[in-house]
Amino acid sequence: MIARLKKAVGLDITKKTKEGYYSLARFACFKRLHDFGYGKSEIARMFGFRHASVNYGIKKLEDLLSINDKMAVRFWDRVKDVKLYD
Repeated sequence: MIARLKKAVGLDITKKTKEGYYSLARFACFKRLHDFGYGKSEIARMFGFRHASVNYGIKKLEDLLSINDKMAVRFWDRVKDVKLYD
C-alpha cells in the first residue's frame, strides 16, 4: 500500500526529509490511511514516526485543505481515491 501511495504522489514519501513537498505528500498519505481505518500509531510505525507526528500531519493537511491551499489540494487529489488493496 505504501508503494501505491508513493506512485500516486510521485515522491518517495518514506524519505527522511522535512522539505515542503515531501512533508505535504506524506501528510496526504497519513490522512488517506487514517480515513481508510488505520490508527495513528499504526501509520506512525509504517513510516518510522511517532503517532504525534502523524496526528500533526493529518491536522495540518486538513487545515490547508480548508483554505484550498494549492499544494495540499494537489497531493490530496492524487491519493484520496488510491485503492490500498485489490
